[in-house]
Amino acid sequence: TQGFPPADSDGYRPPERLAVLLPMTGSLAAPSAGVRDGFLAAYYAETRRRPIVKFYDSLGTGNGAQAALARALADGAQLIVGPLTRDEVNAVNGQAGNVPMIALNRGSHSPASASRAESRTRRTRSLIIRCLVSPPLIPLSWEQEKSACRNECPS
Repeated sequence: TQGFPPADSDGYRPPERLAVLLPMTGSLAAPSAGVRDGFLAAYYAETRRRPIVKFYDSLGTGNGAQAALARALADGAQLIVGPLTRDEVNAVNGQAGNVPMIALNRGSHSPASASRAESRTRRTRSLIIRCLVSPPLIPLSWEQEKSACRNECPS
């Protein structure tokens, strides 16, 4: 997050460039379209400054995810969301360098051996997915959202 622009007065600090890795072709194109549409609905609902978002087709394969990640990094992405499938996550695990990545699935490692950082990533991913799939009817403050996430996704 070091390359992110300075935070607004309320602490909001999005990246300038955000990459989303999803299988946009093949058998997973339809489910990915739902994830993409939910992401874009939340994106356009945001009234503060928004990052430039670019979608990359991960093809639903490990090799496709690696190629999509390489393109995103070459394009200067400062935050990566995705990939979607377990095989894709396994293929790109640890390859983003210093760029934060929020995978939309778990890799094949055991949750029992998860580090604190992996635990935070799981909570963040759960919060993002929960808000994209079923946004709250009553807007919650960030502190309320984090508290709800902690209750739903214990370490």
